[in-house]
Amino acid sequence: MVILTMDSEDDEDLDIDWDTIETIKKFDSDDSLTDGHVQHLDIVIDVFQQLLNGLNYIHSRGIVHHDIKPSNIFVSLSHHDSKLCIQLGDFGLACPLQSSHVGVGFGTPLYAAPEQLAGQCDPKSDIYSLGIILLELLVPFSTDMERAETIKQVRRGIFPPDLDRDFIALLKSLLQMQPAKRPGMQDLVEAVNRIRINRDRVISELRRSLSLREEEIACLRTQIDEQQRAQHETEEERTLLEQRTTRSLIVKEQELIYMSMEMQNKEIQLRSKDMELRSKDEEIKKLKEMLRTYQEREEKAQHQQQQQELQDVRKRP
Repeated sequence: MVILTMDSEDDEDLDIDWDTIETIKKFDSDDSLTDGHVQHLDIVIDVFQQLLNGLNYIHSRGIVHHDIKPSNIFVSLSHHDSKLCIQLGDFGLACPLQSSHVGVGFGTPLYAAPEQLAGQCDPKSDIYSLGIILLELLVPFSTDMERAETIKQVRRGIFPPDLDRDFIALLKSLLQMQPAKRPGMQDLVEAVNRIRINRDRVISELRRSLSLREEEIACLRTQIDEQQRAQHETEEERTLLEQRTTRSLIVKEQELIYMSMEMQNKEIQLRSKDMELRSKDEEIKKLKEMLRTYQEREEKAQHQQQQQELQDVRKRP
């Protein structure tokens, strides 16, 4: 859904068929995507895909938005399935879709593409602004000053080091200085789909690796149990041998020496197996910790999102 909240009274000068686009009342500022950082990457991808769909639609209707920023993006809950509904609004600086358009307002400087700051409007300008929005979805900010400084650094090509490389590649393509080098809508859709597939693959591989490690540890424990049981049986045999008559003592002592050597070898093997088991235990602990951290982060993000969604619902008139 696309929201139009025109600030200009000269709508007819844009030569746009406004009847084809639904116009609804602008949400309160608390409903706009301004201060909240979405940490759940699945939600980030979903929000970004909805923005792509909205931008693709308005471009298909012959419009360049020209002022994409968080306060012009609105969040609500779907009445059918309680999913996030992302809407793009405030077309006060919109211009007709052309290869370039000179002399229009240049939008919000922090989010405006370089050509916008030079007073030109290009369809790819919206793509650039969308890249800044994606950055804000991916990176948590404590203050507005931190947000502004990070965006300025990214505009200069300096990206936060902890960002996933797939997202860095996507941001770099969105934030190309030259409009012609920025991706088109179809390329963006394919790039986002690749990121989603890669995320699913990594999670699947982690779980499969965890399962394999658990199987290896179970096998090692079985081997240790068998060796310990064999050692116990050997000790019982040695006790019986000591109770035999003195006439066979020398022979039996030799047998005991041989068996003792075997036991020592087995003990060495047990220690080796035990060290291997500890190593495997450490590996599985690390994998479980990685998975637990990932799950906690996702649960925290989902909880924060649910709280935000509840606040949004409660604030509605």
